[in-house]
Formats: sequence, C-alpha cells, structure tokens
Amino acid sequence: MGYKKLTRMLRKLGRTLTVGIHEDAGNHDGGDLTVAGIGSVHEFGSGNVPARPFLRPTFDTNQNKYVRNLSRALGKDVDKKRQPDRTLNALGASIVADVQGAIRSRIPPPLAESTVAQKGSSTPLIDSGQLINSITHKVRK
Repeated sequence: MGYKKLTRMLRKLGRTLTVGIHEDAGNHDGGDLTVAGIGSVHEFGSGNVPARPFLRPTFDTNQNKYVRNLSRALGKDVDKKRQPDRTLNALGASIVADVQGAIRSRIPPPLAESTVAQKGSSTPLIDSGQLINSITHKVRK
C-alpha cells in the first residue's frame, strides 16, 4: 500500500523519484559490465551468484516511513510555498542512506569461502566500494 500511495503522491506533483544505480554510474571497475548491471545481478541473482537484494527489501521495510515523511514534508512545502523538489531530494537521500546501511549490515547469504579468499573480505556487496557509492537518487519532472 505504501508504494501505491507514494506513486500517487509523486504523480500529483508531476515528478518521479528514482533510487538505485543509474546508468550514468559507468562501468564496474573499468571492465565491460556496468555498475547497474552488477547491481542487477546482486539484486536478483544469476547463475552461480545468489540473490542478495538490497533495494527491494529496504524499500519494503521502510515504505510507511517514506510515505509518512513525504506527506508531512509536502504539507510544509505547501504552507511555505517551497518547491517539492527540495522535499523529494531529501527523501531520495534518506532512501539512499537506508540502502547503503542495509548493504553495510551484510546482506545474506554469506560469501563462499573461495570468494572470501579471493577478495580478502567476508562482506557481501562491498569490494572496491564502487557499487555502494553508485547508489544515488534522481528527481525528474
């Protein structure tokens, strides 16, 4: 229900808010794959790579908070004649922080021993930091 309400609110504003790894994040560590492509593999899994979703569960867990905060902030925006983009940028930054926090909390399943030995760390989704640092938000009209 929170997602539908949030979507309706954004439609009324004539805006979209996207949070995730946008295409302009470039290629992953200078290779052939994009950071967005790597993020997609981790979000949904592929072949021998198990799913370690970081976007969907974060939104699902926090959607009521996002709708509540947006409703309150937009009421203040109307009262003070501010532009809604300021509020949407604040909401986007909050969601980005929640997603990055979820990644830092070690999304299951744990890495295979061979992967830990190869990368020298047991933290899933964080290697060079490029993926976590590529999670951004955008507000568009």
